[in-house]
Amino acid sequence: MSQPPVTTLDVRSAMEGAGALVRRSRPGEGVPEPFGRQFQSSAALLLVVERGELTVRVQRQEVALRAPGALLVRSGVTVSGWDGRSSDYWMVLIEAGLAEHIGTVEGLPMEVARNFDAFRDVMADLDEPLGLGSATAQRLGFLLRELALELEDRDSGFRMATRSLLALILVQLRRQQQLQMSREFSQDHVLFSEVLDYIDRHFDRPLEMGEIADAVGRSPAHLTTLLRRSTGKTLLGWVTDRRMAEARRLLVETSVPVAEIATRVGYGSPSYFTRVFGRHVGESPARFRSRNRRRVR
Repeated sequence: MSQPPVTTLDVRSAMEGAGALVRRSRPGEGVPEPFGRQFQSSAALLLVVERGELTVRVQRQEVALRAPGALLVRSGVTVSGWDGRSSDYWMVLIEAGLAEHIGTVEGLPMEVARNFDAFRDVMADLDEPLGLGSATAQRLGFLLRELALELEDRDSGFRMATRSLLALILVQLRRQQQLQMSREFSQDHVLFSEVLDYIDRHFDRPLEMGEIADAVGRSPAHLTTLLRRSTGKTLLGWVTDRRMAEARRLLVETSVPVAEIATRVGYGSPSYFTRVFGRHVGESPARFRSRNRRRVR
């Protein structure tokens, strides 16, 4: 099979307005247009390295891609510091309308069409560049070579072939995102258990968010983001929940004064504890105790 010529392939011309811009760069070439040394696009960027090594800076993070390797970057992210003079790699701009456009192709199985809906969610949730692994990079490289040949030859049926190849590329990206989500869920579950364990052991004293984050090896902002994404609740919310659970127990099962309960659950100010309790439970500690007094032994 002949090698595709080194040109920029505007897939939009074959997709009637919605598609992708594909460019292959071979060893010794500079960074091709329209990418430039510093590049920011309204489209997602897919990089696939087939030979050698490509180094780029994504925002402030330097990323080295060794063949076979691939990286997916969401739209709006600045990519700069390109160094791939000794490598053979693909750059693909994936427009937001591509998935929807392919999904409207007549006769496309509904299951495949749903992958394109999911792809839009992938790009919306992609906070960090997504590394795609060597096996996926090899598959993507093959699909891109086939795509380049179809667009160059433009034989009968090339539009349908182009759509099919782009569909397969999006399916590969969707599969990798699902795998990444599964890994992150497992990691987040372990992290969540560590956080709850630390809160359970230390909620009875003043507790800073930075202290909890340090204990589990995360920054406060990152930890709060992970917890909110996984549980819908912030780090402070989980601390407050644990304190309020203990406060309710003490109010119901003991006659300990409210001021002392405030201290036992980590609040230095009884009045502040009362305000937090009221917001959390819907009534004051005294009222809560009065309603449940019959349960005190």
